[in-house]
Amino acid sequence: MKILWFFLIFSLTAGAETAIKSLEGFDPINDVVSDKYLTGPYLIYDCVEKHWTCVVQDNFKECQDARVEDLKIIQKDLRCAPFEKLPTKKACLQRQLYLVGQNMGTRFCFHDKWRNRELR
Repeated sequence: MKILWFFLIFSLTAGAETAIKSLEGFDPINDVVSDKYLTGPYLIYDCVEKHWTCVVQDNFKECQDARVEDLKIIQKDLRCAPFEKLPTKKACLQRQLYLVGQNMGTRFCFHDKWRNRELR
C-alpha cells in the first residue's frame, strides 16, 4: 500500500512539474544551449563563436554590455551583437533558423571605424 501511495504522489508531482515547465517555457534539461547560454526569447549573434542563438535576458544583457565595452575601446572585432526580444522562445528559434539560412554576413561584428578603414 505504501508503494502505491509513493507512485501516486510521485506521478502527481512529476505532472505538476511538467505543467510548470510548459507555462514558463523553460526546461533546464533541454534549454542549456552551451556553457555560455540558456535558451530564451532574446536573439543575439555570438561574433566569437560565429553563430546565432536565442538566449535568456541575463545572457542578452551580458551581450549588450560586452558590445558597449568593445565600442568604447574601439575594439576591431566585437564579441557580440544583441538583436531583439521576440514574444516567445519558439518565435526566437524560428527567427534564428531563418537567419541561419540567409547567410547575411557578419558586418555587425566589426566596429564601424575599422570597417570604414578596411573598405578604403
